[in-house]
Amino acid sequence: MIPQKSQALRFKEFGKPLEVLSLEELEVPEPGPGEVLIKLIASPIIPADFGSILGNYGKLKELPATAGAMGIGEVVQVGDSENPIEVGQWVRIPEEIGVWQEFCFVKANELRVLPKGLDGQSACIAALNPPTAIRLLEDFASLKSGDWVIQNAGNSNVGIAIIQYAQTMGLKTVNLVRREELVQPLLDLGADTVVVEESFNPREIEAITKGGRPKLAINSVGGHSGLKILNALGPGGTHVTIGAMTFEPVRFPTRQLIFEDIKLCGFWLMNWQHQHSPEEVKALDDQVYSLIGDGTFKFPVAANYPLSEYKKALTHASEPRFGTVLFTAN
Repeated sequence: MIPQKSQALRFKEFGKPLEVLSLEELEVPEPGPGEVLIKLIASPIIPADFGSILGNYGKLKELPATAGAMGIGEVVQVGDSENPIEVGQWVRIPEEIGVWQEFCFVKANELRVLPKGLDGQSACIAALNPPTAIRLLEDFASLKSGDWVIQNAGNSNVGIAIIQYAQTMGLKTVNLVRREELVQPLLDLGADTVVVEESFNPREIEAITKGGRPKLAINSVGGHSGLKILNALGPGGTHVTIGAMTFEPVRFPTRQLIFEDIKLCGFWLMNWQHQHSPEEVKALDDQVYSLIGDGTFKFPVAANYPLSEYKKALTHASEPRFGTVLFTAN
């Protein structure tokens, strides 16, 4: 039964999510020719969501807007018999329309249909973190089996994806975390070494790795944390920034740049997608879904919330935890 009204999390101005978001009721329209109606299955609450609502993300929505950058839904109605999308198929909900709504209608030719049989809680994360992990490990350093990679935020979704994909390449990972209780869960997922950041000394990296120094450092945090993993790199290593959780700049490391030929760069998946052909983007998507299907990529979930409990969900997503907080269908 398709209702006449749909709940949606909307904002009319940029600001703190709990202050500017409100739960609104929207009409559920009949899909027209070439359109489909989608019911939300799951959407992860990710740092990009907070940045987009705050107004400091790389790509901002026109206001007023429905929040939510990433998620999947089930097609529940199609607009005409010529539609290539079928009722019951799972699809990726386009970010532009806003994912945090119970029902939405979309043009069928804008949709990416998911393979059958995927775990929904992992599939809803597939659009961002796993492809980011693949590109980071394949594009920024000449890595071979046995090489070391170091990252902070090892318990984030992209950190977990890096741990999992590194195993398929024969790479070893040093993973910094902020709390002792995160060490064993990451070791259970396949991390080679997990260190509480406060106790990490870059000068001791060779003792931690038993002789090797990382060729690649992945920085999601910024500030002193970003500098720590840079100082652990071997000569000629590459430091890639993909986030700035602390909103603190990384100090310019003059000595390492000059005498150790360290390279500093950044990565944003959206730029990569714009710079590559639709066929290359689809091939990366296909690779990700294949790795979700065979269990290589699997992401822990901290909790599921309906949209109506968004204040609890956003608060939970802002707190220390292990696993993703999801919005799911009521």
